[in-house]
Amino acid sequence: MTMTMQTIRDGLNALKKYVVDEGRRAPSNATVEGARTQILHLTWMIDEALGWPDESREKAMRWLCFAQGVLWANGIVTIDEMKVLNKGAVEPPDH
Repeated sequence: MTMTMQTIRDGLNALKKYVVDEGRRAPSNATVEGARTQILHLTWMIDEALGWPDESREKAMRWLCFAQGVLWANGIVTIDEMKVLNKGAVEPPDH
């Protein structure tokens, strides 16, 4: 499946809602300040990418993937959760 700019936007919106709006937290072994700074930066990145025109699809995809990688590396979301979020769903299974 090729992601269009709209499906990327849907994924970015779902990721933002799931992580930022619902207050998902990094696991206890992550530094609180570091995780907080990363979430703030990812929020900025998502907001920026959501405003881009359709011609910026590839860049938006890179930023979505980067955000997902940071969240996965910090144990905030799983690969399975991100698969569902990429489809624009706000609630991944088993949430």
